[in-house]
Amino acid sequence: MLLMIAGLMSIGAVGCKVDNDCVPATCCQPTACVNVSVKPDCSAVLCDAMCHANTLTCGQGACQCNLAAGRCDVKWATGGGPKAAAAAPVPLWITGLVLVASGIAALI
Repeated sequence: MLLMIAGLMSIGAVGCKVDNDCVPATCCQPTACVNVSVKPDCSAVLCDAMCHANTLTCGQGACQCNLAAGRCDVKWATGGGPKAAAAAPVPLWITGLVLVASGIAALI
């Protein structure tokens, strides 16, 4: 049974059953996960290419379904919590240019 309270959906409406039900909660530097049915629209969002600490970027974590709690959670890559961001620059492709986190740009 799904309940509506003050216009908000209950956890039953946006919970999860498998890891594929879960996606990052924000477009840039996500720190949490949500059900794919309420994922943000990132079609017009441009994020930087930095590996921000304590985010899902650069393999620091991934979304997973917490079956016991019936919600999407972050599974951090090491030690059960965030780790420092990777030092290597990550390329960001924009209209024929490769922008690198170090600030160097090169034509393709």
